[in-house]
Amino acid sequence: MAAPVRPSRPSNGGGGVWGASESSNSRTLCGLACASVVASHLLELFWIRSGEATGFANALPVPAGTGSTLFVSLTGAMPYFGFGQFGVALFFLISGFVIPLSLDRYSAGAFCVGRLWRIVPTYMVCFSVTILAILLAGAHYGRAFPFTAREVALHAVPGVRLLADSRFVDLVIWTLEVEIIFYVLCAVAAPIVRRPGVVFMLLPIAVFVAVLTIRGWFIFTIYAPHLIFMFVGVALSAWHVGRLASASACACVAACLMLAGFALAISPNPRLEVVAVSSVAALALFLAGYSLRERIRSTGIVRMAAMVSYPLYLVHATAGYALMRVLLDFHLPPDAVAAVAIAAVVAIATAVHFAIERPTQALGQRWARHLTGAPGFPFNLRNRAAEPGRARLPRPQEPQGA
Repeated sequence: MAAPVRPSRPSNGGGGVWGASESSNSRTLCGLACASVVASHLLELFWIRSGEATGFANALPVPAGTGSTLFVSLTGAMPYFGFGQFGVALFFLISGFVIPLSLDRYSAGAFCVGRLWRIVPTYMVCFSVTILAILLAGAHYGRAFPFTAREVALHAVPGVRLLADSRFVDLVIWTLEVEIIFYVLCAVAAPIVRRPGVVFMLLPIAVFVAVLTIRGWFIFTIYAPHLIFMFVGVALSAWHVGRLASASACACVAACLMLAGFALAISPNPRLEVVAVSSVAALALFLAGYSLRERIRSTGIVRMAAMVSYPLYLVHATAGYALMRVLLDFHLPPDAVAAVAIAAVVAIATAVHFAIERPTQALGQRWARHLTGAPGFPFNLRNRAAEPGRARLPRPQEPQGA
């Protein structure tokens, strides 16, 4: 018989990441994560690594002596902290926390269907915006389209590019590939993820062992530290709903951080210190947000950033780079160029959110609820809440953009 399970920890009546319905805390964390990534790319990376940024946008290099934003001066004082790495790590923690809650509500097969509807339609539309930006920038500067039709097609659905080991067309797809590996791993091992106790730690251990045994797969050695880090969120989620005692949760978090650190140390990532420091900072903020969940209230700007965070994350990079490079031709100052680009990508993301993301996410949730009760559907476990030792958890609702 399974070990007794404590009821989930009390919250402020909200939820999202913390409970049964959306809370200001989860919106605040998602909004901050998204804002951090966008700021890193459009206010920093474009100006200090302009050759790489304009290369992806199929534009001419930034003219010498252009200058940079005030944000670059700020980041220059923090050599071991990266706003982009921080935002991505925070998103990974939120996913690690939320996904086990979804698996408590839905069968594993229905969960996968819901995830597909959540990710793929919005990504396909945003990737089309990226391709359009590359085409327009190339036409403006008289440059040929730099990718083959096969390379573009392999990016249409996240995960396919990884299997084909094709080069990147989209700058941000790598994080979706990490997420998809995590979803598949949790879905296949759903009974382990749902089980009370520390047995779920077999999964990050398995990822670490895989890193040691298949180190010839370059991209997996890059992804593995992030994948293991997501199980920090899983440990905190298990503690939150009462499947894990406090001492065990602390031990699991420490073990995941240690495994992620070892995997990072043997990876070819050139920015080891930045990834490590930024990830620890993200964990610190996540824990602070959880501890202060009764008190934190998000602002309208942060709520807006959270609402559109997924499409904004998808469209901001390449489209933003292309637009900024064109704006520089009009001799605008760097901060003005960045401000216009940010406003433009936020507008695009908002349109995609209301036209595509919101309706397809709702459709995916309806299908997931329907298929969870469908006899014979793959990985369907009916009446799980009635199993001995299983807490009856409230229906989790994802924070916008997670």
